[in-house]
Amino acid sequence: MAPPRRGGGLRAFCAALGLSASALFLQGCGSHGRPSKPAADALGRMERHYRRDDGKLHHKASFKTLYRDSGKADREWKATPAEERVAKDNKAYTLQDFRSYYPSDWKARWQDASIATQMRTADDKKNYTIAEFKAYYPDIWPEKWAKAKAVACQECCGGLKHADCDLREKCTWNWDPLKKDWKTACVALERHYRRDDAKLHTENDFATPGRDAKAEWKATPA
Repeated sequence: MAPPRRGGGLRAFCAALGLSASALFLQGCGSHGRPSKPAADALGRMERHYRRDDGKLHHKASFKTLYRDSGKADREWKATPAEERVAKDNKAYTLQDFRSYYPSDWKARWQDASIATQMRTADDKKNYTIAEFKAYYPDIWPEKWAKAKAVACQECCGGLKHADCDLREKCTWNWDPLKKDWKTACVALERHYRRDDAKLHTENDFATPGRDAKAEWKATPA
């Protein structure tokens, strides 16, 4: 089951639990259905947004350093898109989504997940990444991005139709003639932890000079 999308967030999640004050605290919630201070502090330290000036991910402290004026920093933080990562269902979610659905181990799951290359549909009906939006709309790309239609990220394979699946190099179409369910046919390419950086890579990424790629693929964990 996927983490909930935006719309409720942490407060709605905590309130829906209907637990005692002590039980709510163990779930990372305050006694009145709000996130506890440690949980909120952890979110604040880990959350990142794509900054207007360079289109790269930064923590909120970086926004405050750049803009100096706290009001300006807060406005820019709200105007810019948040980082998303790919969950086990091969769909992209924000840090808040991970925290809402996985209250006990959200940090580990977030850190283990790969960063999603988000995409949206521009005025020409084509899909572009944040970097591409910034290149075309240097100063107003966050506003253009906010108004554009969201589409599945480049690494997101879950729930895609065949044509969309084929457009994503990290996905593959695995049709099951018995199930005949297109919603589960697009799956992520298998990835292993590569020896040199201990990060997940597809088999094609194992082709490095001086190493037997097939042997390395078999020797490393998925």
